Amino acid sequence: MFRITRNRTATANSTSTPRTAAEYTRRISWIEKKTFLPVREEYFDAQEQLFRVFTADQIEIITAGEGGNKTDWPTVTKRTMQNVKTGHRTEVVFYPVAYDLGLQDEDFSERRMRRPPREWLD
Repeated sequence: MFRITRNRTATANSTSTPRTAAEYTRRISWIEKKTFLPVREEYFDAQEQLFRVFTADQIEIITAGEGGNKTDWPTVTKRTMQNVKTGHRTEVVFYPVAYDLGLQDEDFSERRMRRPPREWLD
């Protein structure tokens, strides 16, 4: 079932439970119909009380590729996780964002992740 949110975006509502022990017992997710990105998630504790809320505060279209091979990727570039019981919140901003950079599978080895090439850090 899709519904229209406050910002006029069609979203689907989904409820899930963890398969193994976790700090939450239930999560309700709102998935944007157009991008399939989660735009809001509510986490409930063992007492079925809402204790954490995730929001995708900013979604941008990032274009990757060259020439006729360009692809637009909807990307969450700003997100917030808030503990509703304590009021603490963490905001994460991703900038700059780039795709199709030519990375290979071996670039994700434990060794490379611990000591990335210098050019990756510039």
